[in-house]
Order: sequence, then C-alpha cells, then structure tokens
Amino acid sequence: MINQTSERQVRDLPITGKEVYLHLQQRQFYCRDCDRYFNERFSFFDPKRTMTHRYERYVYECCKASTILKIGVQENLVWQTVNEICQRGARKEMEGRPSVKVRVVGMDEIAIKNGHRDFSTVIVDLEHVEIIDILDYRDQKKLIEYFKDRGAGWREGIEVFCSDRWQGFLNTAKAVFPNATLVGQTVCVSPLRSTSGFGIGR
Repeated sequence: MINQTSERQVRDLPITGKEVYLHLQQRQFYCRDCDRYFNERFSFFDPKRTMTHRYERYVYECCKASTILKIGVQENLVWQTVNEICQRGARKEMEGRPSVKVRVVGMDEIAIKNGHRDFSTVIVDLEHVEIIDILDYRDQKKLIEYFKDRGAGWREGIEVFCSDRWQGFLNTAKAVFPNATLVGQTVCVSPLRSTSGFGIGR
C-alpha cells in the first residue's frame, strides 16, 4: 500500500543552455507482510543522486574536451560534483572496454582540490592512450599493493614505465615491474594535466 508521496527534484539535460529540472512524485510503500517501508525507484537516475543518467553522461563527455573547472562554471556545478561524475564515467567506460595487453604504463598525479596537497593517481596505457584506473591516493605502499593485486603475469608484461621524477612512482615501478625500462615524463603524459588538476581529454 502507498504510505506517502514526496517530491524529488532531479536535474536533466539542458535546453538551449538553460538548466532543466524534473519534479517527480515519488511514492513510499508499506508492506504489511514484512513490516517494511520502501521508496519507488526510477530507472533513469540512481536513488542517492540528484541527476539523471543522461545528464551525468553529458557532463562526462563535456569534460573530455575541456576541464572540470570550466564545465563546473558552464553547468553551475561545484568542482567536487563534476570530479565525481568524471571519475564514475571513466570507470564505467573502462569496464566496458575489451581487454588488451598493456606494455607501456604511465602514471601521473592530479590534485583532488586546487591548492591542496591531496593527490590522486592516474594510471594510463600509453601505447593505446587509454586510462587504466584512477586511484584516490598517491601513497607508495598502496600503489605497490594495487599493482601486486593485478597479478604477476600482468606486471611482468610491462616493458616501459613512464612518470615524472617523484620517487614514490619510481620506487613503485622498481618494486612491481621487473622487466620494465623506466623513462622520465614526456609529452605522452601531458594530456592528463589541465589547469583544473584533471583532464582526460586527448
């Protein structure tokens, strides 16, 4: 039975540059058999979020050609929200890609917040110009554990490792990539950097 109804406001795709919000009537149900309350679910957005799937996809695609800072201003969204959308979108895109043999790995750091010393790590397949993963840390011990979890076969297949001269990255590579040649950061890693601290566009 329906216990109560409440309004949900969900942001959707813009129209002619104007913000669009959907005002939905969400029903709460009560089950007498199990004595539980539960809310109606909608297929086009996640229950804990306030944006439709297609709008989040739109923001993610915009970030590929721009920066988090610019898209945040364009869409009237805070930096943290755009960053979270980008990370979710990147992970979903990576999960859908067919498995390829990785031979050349690059690692770079991105600032989680402008002006702060909290860093995330971006790991890239430089040969195919694809993101492998985005980690919310830059700790050497955690990085070593992360690569060990990928298995010895994967690590032994890495032939070239590229990063800046930060010792944590270099120590990680020496510990986990026994067959890799270590080279300094080159222009091939630069697409990871942007004025906002994160740019996954090529």
